[in-house]
Amino acid sequence: MTLRPLVALCVLLVSLPLAAQWTNEAVTGPTPIRAVWHHPVERNDAEVDAVVARCKKGGINRIYLETIYEGRACYPSKWYEPHADFKNFDALRSYMVAGRKHGVTIDAWCHVFFVGFADSPFIRDHADWLARDDKGRISSEFEIFEGKKYHFLCPASVEARRHVLEGLKEAAAIADGLQVDYIRYPVSKEGQTYCHCARCAKDDDAAREARIVSFVSEVRAALPKTRLSASVFPNVADARQSKRQNWPLFDVDEMALMAYVASPEAVAQAARQAPWKKPLIMGLGPFMGLGDDVMVAQTRAAKEIGVAGIAYFALHSMPDSLVSRLRPVLMAETAPASRPTTPKPGPAPTTPTP
Repeated sequence: MTLRPLVALCVLLVSLPLAAQWTNEAVTGPTPIRAVWHHPVERNDAEVDAVVARCKKGGINRIYLETIYEGRACYPSKWYEPHADFKNFDALRSYMVAGRKHGVTIDAWCHVFFVGFADSPFIRDHADWLARDDKGRISSEFEIFEGKKYHFLCPASVEARRHVLEGLKEAAAIADGLQVDYIRYPVSKEGQTYCHCARCAKDDDAAREARIVSFVSEVRAALPKTRLSASVFPNVADARQSKRQNWPLFDVDEMALMAYVASPEAVAQAARQAPWKKPLIMGLGPFMGLGDDVMVAQTRAAKEIGVAGIAYFALHSMPDSLVSRLRPVLMAETAPASRPTTPKPGPAPTTPTP
């Protein structure tokens, strides 16, 4: 995601596993996955419990909890130092306890190659792992939040890949599932392209794509029983050109499509055109400030297409008025249309040696 994640993803459980229900055909009952992305700001168990209880009341049955982000973690980790607010509070385990209590699943939402800003511990401790542009710079000129420039690990670094993989395995061992985000290179445009470190000197774009796809496959191989999802933007051509991310080739169980658009028609179009035949989760953007009516209409549009789930970015952008209006739509019996089942991922790139 390109905004700093202050979000919550929540979803209600259903009686059968999602994989057993999903056929890419009409979903005639309640939307199976009803989710929010959530950036934790809670500092004790009581505050966490209140957030999860609110989600449950609103019909949400899964929370994508931002767990490893900006190069740090919200729980005691062997691989990532804690964020300052979580040095004395294990937010991930607290959310797991509350999730069990209220019947809401908690997936660890983890940044992969994006490791934060100028204060990132990776700049301090592992500067040689960082991606560098065509001028040797480690900071992005195109991805900036509140004046702070993004920094990424180089996907060709064996040491970086190993470190990230161990962190993902650690988080997945605690959570109900794992969602990978920023599973890509930094944005490349005219004036700044990635990556041009010594490891990548001979790489072409196909090789860079292959490094991303192969890392997802490594995560899948390391966590064969974990529910694995990825969050991506809908435009595959742009993802490949600017981020070297050929996401239709990802070996994941679910794809969260961040369709942050202005109209219900655009949501439906993104769902229909998605080259993905496994469970598709439509990510909608209340953070855009489009209003409750638009969010309700977009939710109906996604549900009528027959997606496996709907996720909202983010919980902090969802007032009680919106949550109460969304619940009956998410839980309603409908007869949606089917979406296409044939993916069009493009040619598989050759996997280079990291």
